[in-house]
Amino acid sequence: MKNNKLFYPIIVVVFLVLTYFVINMLFFQNKNIDEKVLGKWGGFLKTPSKQLVIYADITKDSSNNIELKISSPKQKQYNIPTDSLVIDDNKISFAIKKYKIHYKGKIDLDSSRIIGKWYQDNFSSKLDFYRPDEILRTNHPQHPFKPYSYNSDSVYFTNLEGIRLAGTITYPKSKNNKSKYTAILLINGLGKHDRDETMYGHKPFLVLADFLTKKGFAVLRVDDRGVAESQGNFSKATTKDFTNDMIAAYKFLKSKSFVDTNKIGLLGFNEGGLIASNIAAKEKNIRFLILLSTPGVTGKEILLTQTVKLQEKSGIPDKVIERDIKINKKILNVIESVKDSAKAYNKLRKLYSDFRETLPQEDLVKKKYSVQSFKNQLKFMLSPWFRYYLTYDPKITFEKLHSPVLIIFGDKDVQVNAEENEKAIKNALKKAGNKNTKSIIFPNLNHLLQKCQTGLPNEYSKINETISPKVLDSIYVWLNNID
Repeated sequence: MKNNKLFYPIIVVVFLVLTYFVINMLFFQNKNIDEKVLGKWGGFLKTPSKQLVIYADITKDSSNNIELKISSPKQKQYNIPTDSLVIDDNKISFAIKKYKIHYKGKIDLDSSRIIGKWYQDNFSSKLDFYRPDEILRTNHPQHPFKPYSYNSDSVYFTNLEGIRLAGTITYPKSKNNKSKYTAILLINGLGKHDRDETMYGHKPFLVLADFLTKKGFAVLRVDDRGVAESQGNFSKATTKDFTNDMIAAYKFLKSKSFVDTNKIGLLGFNEGGLIASNIAAKEKNIRFLILLSTPGVTGKEILLTQTVKLQEKSGIPDKVIERDIKINKKILNVIESVKDSAKAYNKLRKLYSDFRETLPQEDLVKKKYSVQSFKNQLKFMLSPWFRYYLTYDPKITFEKLHSPVLIIFGDKDVQVNAEENEKAIKNALKKAGNKNTKSIIFPNLNHLLQKCQTGLPNEYSKINETISPKVLDSIYVWLNNID
């Protein structure tokens, strides 16, 4: 290869060091472009050897001259000026002559996209630019893009503590204002989550809300307290506090004129399923519940089973798993029995120090057995939320439920074991005399209900699918057939 080239061919970039350069910028003469086109954009460029994230930063100087600079972080190339830039109405083109790069695209501000094609020598590839917070969605085909075919409103309301919570409500567009829709409140799982339940590059609640709203439902999803636009202190809250937050969300949903107040249901993922069940036990007018990957046993039982399943899937020897289970039981017993956090902290430090003395030298150097790793976990393990989660038995709540319930698991879930928890939930609902229940364990789906290979968490972000279409379709079919 004789010529240094920036983006394609990538093989050249891999083996040659690109030198920093400065090219004088030629500005676009039309200074009256739509201000919405300014700012940072990004997209994925597929080349013969790999995929790159390309950023385009469009700015305006004090003289209203427009310029565009290109960056490719993976190649450690930043703010490369273009030689020419033309923005004419909804069309855009630019060039970097040194690398024989040329781009032509169409600006669609309604959907916050620039749809176009990248050319370089004899190579060309589709390259669509999105706003930075939208870029990751291009890897996940189920993530919707604006403009939506339905109404989507930002909403705010307060709970009984006076904490302001924020969310998004979506509902079908109607030719008149008299339509009333069955409504669904989506409830986040454990951990700090925004209204889309963003995790591992996925936005499962955005996907669920989009799917359900297109099917004719009104859907409310909410930022956890202390997350994104919601106020409050997340670290001091327990499942009980989150339940109160979602009761406030439920009551807010009831206040909307387009919601049929006799047809409001709850959909919870993981801990969200526990919260949904708590609400249904208190609010007698809940029309239905959908429990996704929801625990049916105590947090202590969940964690001990999780320890076994995760390590079995990872190929850890049985004797090591048995040893880890033994120390974990002792740790959890201390947290459960010693209420004073300072005393529990000291006892746990001593317990773990004694445990390390029994470890072979090859294990002592492993990060998971380090003193620092254990100390980092102690604050969380002694938090109000963890203490509550550890001992809370959801079966007591499930035994009070009389609304229709849909239970969904993936058989490769290594975090909330499908067989163990499905059985516990079904038995509790049977004890309640609830005959309007349905349970589905989907084959080859993980905890997030994605089609997977092993079910291990290290796969979550690598899977393009956010939630299995089979799960989505099953939810819709069940909702249409509730007695």
